[in-house]
Amino acid sequence: MSGGGKVGLGKTIILTNTGVLSVSGNADITASTVGGAVTLGDTATNTDTAGAIVKRDSSGNFSAASITLDGTLNLQPSRSAAQTSFIPGLFLLYNDNNENFASGVNAGYFGTSGSFNTAIGSGALFSNTNSDNTAVGFEALGHNSDGSDNAANGYEALAYNTSGSDNTANGSQALYSNTSGSDNTANGSQALLFNTNGSYNTANGVEALAYNTSGSDNTANGYQALT
Repeated sequence: MSGGGKVGLGKTIILTNTGVLSVSGNADITASTVGGAVTLGDTATNTDTAGAIVKRDSSGNFSAASITLDGTLNLQPSRSAAQTSFIPGLFLLYNDNNENFASGVNAGYFGTSGSFNTAIGSGALFSNTNSDNTAVGFEALGHNSDGSDNAANGYEALAYNTSGSDNTANGSQALYSNTSGSDNTANGSQALLFNTNGSYNTANGVEALAYNTSGSDNTANGYQALT
């Protein structure tokens, strides 16, 4: 017999032996004979196929329905390019070398510009192109495009802000309607709810200054204060 040696997955080896009558493989390794030559192969695939040996495609990728880890998932430490984890069509986890970070379905939009932004929650900072914003909660700062140095914590806090800057909103729908107002502080559910372009307002309490739309330099403390 001649030819021996090791055979790698996806490769072929020829063992020449005219005395070989038959060979057999299994579900993973294939074997065939032609004119006394034994050819070994494999059924490895990069597709999501149950019970099959996994191999990578030409780009180094493979498909799997689910993966269970017994240890730690280590992501590539290099930040020379954006790193994104996603479910089909929806961003789930994102960070880049501009110090942007997003976690949540469609959280953050940092592909064109902007730096030092943090978005946590579905749709948070989804339209953002500017810098130094922090949004935590469903669609918090979701429509922000040009505003910077804003902090929104809570469901739809500062949801419709587009160009206002230096605003702080803590609470569900706090400063919800604000579009261009700046330097506002709203603490409490729906505080400064309908404010659109008023600036330098401070509202502390549920629905405090809720119906203010364009007034500026107001201070309201307490439930529905100055509503």
